[in-house]
Amino acid sequence: MRRNGGGRPGGTAGERVRAMATGFFGGRQAAPDAARFPAMAQLRAYWMALCDAPGLPPLRSRIDPRGIAEVLEQTFLIERVAPGVARFRLAGMRLGDLMGMDARGMVLSTLFDPASRPDLATTLDAVFT
Repeated sequence: MRRNGGGRPGGTAGERVRAMATGFFGGRQAAPDAARFPAMAQLRAYWMALCDAPGLPPLRSRIDPRGIAEVLEQTFLIERVAPGVARFRLAGMRLGDLMGMDARGMVLSTLFDPASRPDLATTLDAVFT
């Protein structure tokens, strides 16, 4: 992933989403720093324990929110509903607090600038296939 002069991740919105997804699913990036992001580390450990094969997400039927009860308020899960389109299936209270509403059922692309949505759709297709 490219970085701009400020040290923040660079590239398009789609590149940033793709980098986060591949890192989370055990791809090219290292696991999150457990000291800095304990909730993310706990969620990733739970997720990876459910995976049948490296790099593939677990079956939906294996995901039990009780397994991540301690970090559930900080968690969101999206599901693909059509090519290039995903919606929030699970949206923790932190996301709801940030948005001022419950995000469950909301299409992910609504959080992105309209000019970035085609790139996001391409990335979602790559992540979900």
